[in-house]
Amino acid sequence: MMVRGEDILEDALTFTTIHLDSIANQVSHSHAVQAKHSLRQALHKNLPRLEARNYISTYEEDPSHDENLLMLAKLDSNMLQRLHRNEFGNLCK
Repeated sequence: MMVRGEDILEDALTFTTIHLDSIANQVSHSHAVQAKHSLRQALHKNLPRLEARNYISTYEEDPSHDENLLMLAKLDSNMLQRLHRNEFGNLCK
């Protein structure tokens, strides 16, 4: 949320970038993927549904994932996608 010239926030960005890069080499693969993704794309700059879809695939690879939670997330994503597809089809007609 910073703008150019905010020295404290620019220093904080540099600090977090360095530390996320260093942690990415020390943690599990799924956590490293999340850290690298957060360095590329800030959460507040992305659409929540797209971010959720990305997280589902990352969470699926985590060995400690909750199978029921994962199934509900996928169902929700698929239902929303179907709704958008139907609405788009109706608009095209």
